[in-house]
Amino acid sequence: PHEEGGWYRRTFESSRRMDPGSGERPCSTSILYLLKKNERSRLHSLASDETWYFHRGNPIELHLFHEGTYGSKMLGNSSKRSEVPQSIIPAGTIFGGIPCGNYDYSLISCSVPPGFVYDDFFWPDIDQMVRDYPSSSDLILKLA
Repeated sequence: PHEEGGWYRRTFESSRRMDPGSGERPCSTSILYLLKKNERSRLHSLASDETWYFHRGNPIELHLFHEGTYGSKMLGNSSKRSEVPQSIIPAGTIFGGIPCGNYDYSLISCSVPPGFVYDDFFWPDIDQMVRDYPSSSDLILKLA
């Protein structure tokens, strides 16, 4: 199980190490990430950029909150429905995802350089987010 919701397995961790100024990390990591139909990727942020890659199942609507702006992207394989097969989430963006469709699951993978460590994972202050993004308060509470 993944803390943010869903299920994961780390599939790659670089044997090379680096220190971006906040402690030693692998140069890169990747996971496979599975969300069942009714699960959510809860709001969180990372200290590094993260790339999400869609594989199969339901598309996932990614909800992105960054520096006072809100946006969304549909991660999937249908260009007719304006879905994208991969999406880069900039460091510091608070984001979460919701599967959309009739399949029982969504399968994606995520890559983080420098490699993911839990010291770089942050839960947002939900009350502050509701104050900062009042028109998105229902969505924020759904993803909290």
